[in-house]
Amino acid sequence: MEQGFFARQNSLVKLIYILITTLAVALAPLNRLLILAALQFLFISVNFKIILSWLNILLKLLPFFISLLGISLIFNTPFDLQLIMIARIMLILLLSVLLLVTSSIDNFLADTNSWGKHGLMNDLRLFLVSTMFFIPIFIQAFQKKKSTAPKGISILPEIIRESFSQIRKVEEAAVASLDSPGRKFDLAANLIPFFLIIINCVILFC
Repeated sequence: MEQGFFARQNSLVKLIYILITTLAVALAPLNRLLILAALQFLFISVNFKIILSWLNILLKLLPFFISLLGISLIFNTPFDLQLIMIARIMLILLLSVLLLVTSSIDNFLADTNSWGKHGLMNDLRLFLVSTMFFIPIFIQAFQKKKSTAPKGISILPEIIRESFSQIRKVEEAAVASLDSPGRKFDLAANLIPFFLIIINCVILFC
C-alpha cells in the first residue's frame, strides 16, 4: 500500500468506520475485542506514523492508566476488568489518532462537494468546516496565554474572548472553502475500510 493510502479514502467512509469500530470496541466481549484489536492493528500498521503518534500519546497518559489500576486496588475492583477497560481506551485512542493524522479539511470538502446542492446539508458542512478552522485558533490562543499568564490566574475568559473575536474571519474562510471541487471515489483505497465496517458490524451485532 502506498503512502497516500489513508489520504485517498473517502472522509465519510473513514468516519463511519471510526464510529462503528469505536462502538464495537466499547461493547464487545473480551474474545471479540481481541479479534477487533488484531484487525485494526493490521489495517493501521501500514502507516507507521499513526502508530508512533499513538505510542507518544500513550506515554503521556501513562500516569492516568497507572491511577486507574491504583483505583482498582483501593476499591477492590477486579484487576482484569480494569485492564480490559484500559485496553478499550487505548484502542479508541488509536482510532482517534487515525482520524486526526490521515484527515484534512481539503479532503472533507472534496468528499462532501455534493452536499452543496442541499440547503440543510450544506449548512451542516459549513458548521463542520468552521469548527475545523476554529479549533486551531483556540489552541493557539491557549498556548499563547498559558506561556504568558501569571500562575493562579484563570486564562479561560481571555482565551474565549480572543478566539471569538476571530469568528468573522473563520466564517469568511469557511464559506470561501465550500466551493472546493469534488474528487473521484477511489474504490481501491476504500475497499478495506468497507470490508472492516462489515466485519466490525458482525462482531458487534451478531
